[in-house]
Order: sequence, then structure tokens, then C-alpha cells
Amino acid sequence: MMAEDTGKTAAEEKEDEKASSKSGLEGIYDRLPDISIRSLDWFIVICVIALVAVVLIGGLKARHII
Repeated sequence: MMAEDTGKTAAEEKEDEKASSKSGLEGIYDRLPDISIRSLDWFIVICVIALVAVVLIGGLKARHII
């Protein structure tokens, strides 16, 4: 079998390799260039706090404490 020529230049291939080696969060940050990283981090923190609160309230209601 012969490998197909994708038509990519060497620079594009290096950029693809660099993008694939980044962590998941860095990939998200690269796709959202108009949002500051600090505000995105705060949004993530608020979502995690809300998730913990919902789980705790659900657990307390299940035990009839609330």
C-alpha cells in the first residue's frame, strides 16, 4: 500500500503534530481566541462549584436532612 499525499506542507504537518501533543484545555483555549483565559478559568471554577452544590443538595435531600 502506498500512503496518500494529503497535500499538506511540512509547516502544516508540524503544526498538526504540535496541536495533537497539547493538553485538552490548551486545545479548547486555542479554539476560543476571543475569550480571555482568566474568564474561561473562572467559568470552569463556577461550573465545578455549582456541580458540587447540586450533588450535595441532592444527597442531603435523599437522606431527608433538607
